[in-house]
Amino acid sequence: MLIWTGKACIELCFFRNMLIWKRKACIDLCFFRHMLLWTRKVCIGLRFFRYTLLWTRKASIILCFFRYMLIWTRKACIGLWFFRYRLLWTRKARIGLCFFKYMLLWTRKACVGLWFFRCILLWTRKARIGLCFFRCILI
Repeated sequence: MLIWTGKACIELCFFRNMLIWKRKACIDLCFFRHMLLWTRKVCIGLRFFRYTLLWTRKASIILCFFRYMLIWTRKACIGLWFFRYRLLWTRKARIGLCFFKYMLLWTRKACVGLWFFRCILLWTRKARIGLCFFRCILI
């Protein structure tokens, strides 16, 4: 499988069981296998991601896929720090579309891009996701 960003195509098999280095940061991927993402009232364990599927027309993407990769964009490293402070939102926070604009996840038969997140997942017109989504759907 391939990860496509604005300027790079990276083979995922390269990242399995390895360390990813970016400027001054070394992130051990096995760290993500045992982490919990916390919001105010919701704990999302990776057990959820391991056994949940995202379906598109022609392919199912197992979310354990995300255990073995980090998606790098030009200005942001997506790790636990990123999810805590930028993606798990408080009441009035917005989802930054700049993250999704430059990222495409490619599998053999499906391209999951911004259209997927807008149309199939949780997007509203103003691209806001509240904690009510996590309370109602994920738990």
